[in-house]
Amino acid sequence: MTTREPVLTVFIDPDDEGRVIYQVAQRFPLLPAISFDDAADDPSLREQWMHEHPRVDPGERRCRLVVIERGSGGETGEVPVSQCAEHILDVIAPHARSEAARTPPFEVTPDEIPWTAHVTLWSPDR
Repeated sequence: MTTREPVLTVFIDPDDEGRVIYQVAQRFPLLPAISFDDAADDPSLREQWMHEHPRVDPGERRCRLVVIERGSGGETGEVPVSQCAEHILDVIAPHARSEAARTPPFEVTPDEIPWTAHVTLWSPDR
């Protein structure tokens, strides 16, 4: 049986979904497979896009859930869900990890794919 856990909501162009899935699988082969599902609209992600990319039309971008899929074999069951989300963000927003470690104020790098997490990220306990 496969369990599916939503870890992020992203504001993404449909043409970028396959690239993200491929890059996550190539860079982190021990992570569970990921997929994208429909998500409720999150106006804050659209606002973030408009703020960070004021002259770029969002085009076909829409809110999507990033879901990790754990198989019944348990082959990737030992990877904590928060670590899975962090590694996915290492692909879609490579600057996010270093920005999370900084103390404000600092200049924020615009996200190519705006996101919000459904799990705790970059916990100092790990």
